Amino acid sequence: MTTLLSILFSITMLHAGHHTITYIDGSNNSYSLDHSKLSYDPVTKEESSSGEYSGGEAKTVSLIDEEEIQLMHLFDKVLEDTENHIEKRTMGCGTIVEKNHDKKTTTYIAMKAESKQKLESYLKELIAK
Repeated sequence: MTTLLSILFSITMLHAGHHTITYIDGSNNSYSLDHSKLSYDPVTKEESSSGEYSGGEAKTVSLIDEEEIQLMHLFDKVLEDTENHIEKRTMGCGTIVEKNHDKKTTTYIAMKAESKQKLESYLKELIAK
């Protein structure tokens, strides 16, 4: 179960430069959280599998404490939702990549997982601000 202490610890590690979290959506757009900044790196038409899809414009936004806490909470919910973790990347799935010092952990989340959908919705909301 997610605790405030674990969320605060994760935020502290992010601010100390020891921990980064990247989320890659089912279209291969990536969102990276590092030091209270959320960066969006979209897929271009040339990179997309269809040759038609574009994820829009790249953008970086600064997060206030409340937004960062909410975002870490949603990341934790996805990571705790082990019933919806899958073994390998499939079309439409989400991917969380955590880097902590020299350790890298990758988690794949099923396309229809509710926790994934909530995380993606909040990431889009933050980038749109």
